[in-house]
Amino acid sequence: MTSFPPDIYPPKRKLSARQSKCNSKLTLNVAKEYPLNKTPTDNDDHNRASPDPISQLSRLHANQKSSLTSRFWKVIRRSIGLAGLVVLALIIYFWVIQRTETPETAIFEGVTYTCERLPETDEGSGLVYIVRVDLTAPGIELYTTPTDPRLTGNADRQYKLKTANAALSENDLAIVINGTQFSSDSRSFTWSGKPWPIRLSGDHAKSNEIVVSDHEVNESLRNNFLAWFDDDLVPHLESEKRPTEEFLSSVKWGVGSQRILILQGEIQTGLSIEPDKRTAIGFDPDEKQLWLAVFENASINKVASYLHDLGATDAVTLDGGSSCAMTIGPEARNIRSGNITGDWIPVATHLGVRAKPLDTND
Repeated sequence: MTSFPPDIYPPKRKLSARQSKCNSKLTLNVAKEYPLNKTPTDNDDHNRASPDPISQLSRLHANQKSSLTSRFWKVIRRSIGLAGLVVLALIIYFWVIQRTETPETAIFEGVTYTCERLPETDEGSGLVYIVRVDLTAPGIELYTTPTDPRLTGNADRQYKLKTANAALSENDLAIVINGTQFSSDSRSFTWSGKPWPIRLSGDHAKSNEIVVSDHEVNESLRNNFLAWFDDDLVPHLESEKRPTEEFLSSVKWGVGSQRILILQGEIQTGLSIEPDKRTAIGFDPDEKQLWLAVFENASINKVASYLHDLGATDAVTLDGGSSCAMTIGPEARNIRSGNITGDWIPVATHLGVRAKPLDTND
């Protein structure tokens, strides 16, 4: 018998449990492929090498469809992710960048802007936005929303809802805030037994308070107070409700209010201490100064004391809550123009100011 060197046939090693398991699986697979009672033939090799063309086409189509579906959902996931980043960026933009305290700064001829943070108390917190207007400055004009001439003859449809930004751009204004309380024919949905209107730009509306626009008086109920300006832009506060036609003939610009905050230098008593979003105006007739104010979260009593400290001798509230808005025109200097606060929901009326841009040498 021929003997071989030991290095050709090394001694058998004991297999591990894992290796034994793998060998068993391999043996089983071979047995399934080639049973003992059947031997491989040329025909078997041919069948394995040449599958059915229709089956191949079906598999190809399925693979392509699966690939397209996979790519589609990948694009969707990326789009959702990108949209999320955009939303996050906008939130940061509006809540971090835009909402910052600003000392009193000239932004137009005769117009200054201030943003301050209220000390946190039971009567409020957050930011307050103040625009002071010198009514004696050259180029200063006022604006209140006129009734829509296309809606005449129907006291319930005097205006079309509009955002402050739209009112500003359409009327070449420098500053705009929201105006009087109103009701609209907007659709609504019910939640917890309470109707919630879905107000959209263009919906028909009526003002619940007096609005005078360039001597034109709307047809609202007149059971309210009136902050008004004459032809010389001298501000006044009519503390008697239900003004007469004779009285209204002397009013060039005016906005009605349900609540007087300050009258002839005296803060009114019994004002609410419940904080909420507030819009208010104050003025000093002797100095011809006007303050437009929007509070993020303040009680009516806090609004009154704040405007009184600024120098207002008379003041009233305008519509509040979700209607609150302030927008500054694109020609403003020293601050970033555009929406300052609110303006998420269109309203019926606005109060605005026209002003000349600051001299570039200032």
